[in-house]
Amino acid sequence: MSYFPDCRTDENYNEKYLNDRDKEYLEGFDWCVKTVLEPFADNMNIYKDEFDINGVALNLPWFLENNQEVAEKLKECMIHFSEMERNILITAMIDAMDEDEYKEIKNKADKTEN
Repeated sequence: MSYFPDCRTDENYNEKYLNDRDKEYLEGFDWCVKTVLEPFADNMNIYKDEFDINGVALNLPWFLENNQEVAEKLKECMIHFSEMERNILITAMIDAMDEDEYKEIKNKADKTEN
């Protein structure tokens, strides 16, 4: 559980209140999650020889392939963790903004919604 707000829906720490530079950075973050992190769990077979625990080889990709519920839970946890990190990133970006810039962006964003 995170102490950071859900920056997709929060009324103060919302991604729509980011400036253009920070929005672009966030798009890069989202791209990485979508193209790297999400497919990782489905492509672990390339790492079948990489897991060695105290000298005992563990074929984690085989295990996940044969335990789909565990594989799905692992993927859910990875996505959840990346979403928490995303919220931390957005919160830090908004906190680092000049107060006047934040107010101006927030007012514009809120007006376009109504």
